[in-house]
Amino acid sequence: MKKAKFFTRQELYDLVWEEPRTHLAKRIGLSDVAIAKACRKAGIPMPSTGHWAKKAAGKRVSKVPLPPRDPGVDDEIKLGGHRYDYGRHWTDAEVCEMAPQPPVFEESLDEVRQRVKGRLGKVAQPRSLKEPHRAIARLLEEDEVRREKANSSSFSFSWDEPKFDSPTEKRRLRILSGIFVAAGKCGARGVINSKDAREVGVTVGDQFVRLNLETLDSGKKAKAQMGCARERFRLAVGHSWHRHGPEPLVWEDSSERDLESMLPEIVLELILMGERQYRGHTEYQYQNLVDRKAELEEKERQRIEAEARLERERVERLKQARIQRLLDEAAAHRQACDIREYVDRVLTSLPMSLSGYRENAEAWAEWAREQADALDPITTGRLDMSEPELE
Repeated sequence: MKKAKFFTRQELYDLVWEEPRTHLAKRIGLSDVAIAKACRKAGIPMPSTGHWAKKAAGKRVSKVPLPPRDPGVDDEIKLGGHRYDYGRHWTDAEVCEMAPQPPVFEESLDEVRQRVKGRLGKVAQPRSLKEPHRAIARLLEEDEVRREKANSSSFSFSWDEPKFDSPTEKRRLRILSGIFVAAGKCGARGVINSKDAREVGVTVGDQFVRLNLETLDSGKKAKAQMGCARERFRLAVGHSWHRHGPEPLVWEDSSERDLESMLPEIVLELILMGERQYRGHTEYQYQNLVDRKAELEEKERQRIEAEARLERERVERLKQARIQRLLDEAAAHRQACDIREYVDRVLTSLPMSLSGYRENAEAWAEWAREQADALDPITTGRLDMSEPELE
């Protein structure tokens, strides 16, 4: 599989307006279909059909400006590579060579808020499930299948009974449907990952924003607090455990306002949460590169320092080894001199008149001088003036 290529939105925009997409695809080793798909996902306008023919004919052509990045959309675009390989992986060598730059966002969050608010327009309050969002419609269809199955059989299991017959569960679906429909105006997509509509969220650009819609109380307590029999709901937007993003935002039913009337604010903040999560993750990636570069530089500094220390120790050991060898050679020479002097004294001090004694003494002296010569580095030629080698 070919290695993934990464471009910023601006880089890819410049490329697709620089030459025909088919030529670009051949030059960078990717398919024009993949490039077009990436451009659509990132909100990058592409030349219309006939643009390059008109330009080749000398006709005037216009270039569509690059619009602002949609909330939650990654500014870095991946083309090619493994489909499940979502991020760029830097080698240690690449990290050491780079100079990480802090992320810069062209718009402030307030500017993004105003842009999203204008795009959302009026957010309708969901009052029924006659025309629900398609994800909610699927849940209702599955519930109808359960109901028909339960009515046609004398056996029923609690886990396979209809899940959304109660007023509370129907209201849950109405609220979620209203959120999904309104968020869809900004290109966001509602996601339900459980049959009971408990694991839900909205994909905003490249970010998944989790929704947690739970009841707070019921019965008499609800009547006392809201003047009605329905249960109160609490809605949390965002991940409470999201380590790179903001804290979740929370709304609750109250005696003054219900969640349905808060949907315009909720959906607006939900879309912005996707942008906040993206910015938080981008800043985390930048800080992670900074920390990783600092860690690698510190490891390199420690390595160089360790090598320098080892070299100093090696030089010191060589110095000591050379001194020790000199001392050993001097000691061996002194021993040889002592033996020779001793032999001379023996020969001059002992009586030599006895028969056979001189022959024995001279033989012993010759042997002793041979031992002295064998010890003496000067006579043996073992005198070494080079630097010693260490193991």
